[in-house]
Amino acid sequence: MLRARLLRKPGAGDPGRAVLCGFALEGHAGYGKYGSDIVCAGVSAIAQTILFALQDILGEDEVVCKVDEGDMRVSIAPDRALEEGPKALLRAFEIGLRSIACSYPQSVSIDDTGR
Repeated sequence: MLRARLLRKPGAGDPGRAVLCGFALEGHAGYGKYGSDIVCAGVSAIAQTILFALQDILGEDEVVCKVDEGDMRVSIAPDRALEEGPKALLRAFEIGLRSIACSYPQSVSIDDTGR
């Protein structure tokens, strides 16, 4: 099971409002053989695209990233997550991830308890 966690933190000026400021992915989907798993490939492609786009827009020093085998964590400061570009990218990640999880619920789980 690939476990995804949407990282939310209190927004500046509105501590009651949680801002999507990153994500964490852990494990493998287990949908297909290692190296041929379309679910893992789909989530990985979306996650890497969002990471590279955030680094391009904000600069690499503004994006906290940890990538290991079966583990990826990406986050930005909550104030930067409120900016139009990063906000749209993180929302696109959430939409894509939810779409894959809806199609493959046995392979992807989403923790969005910070909402």
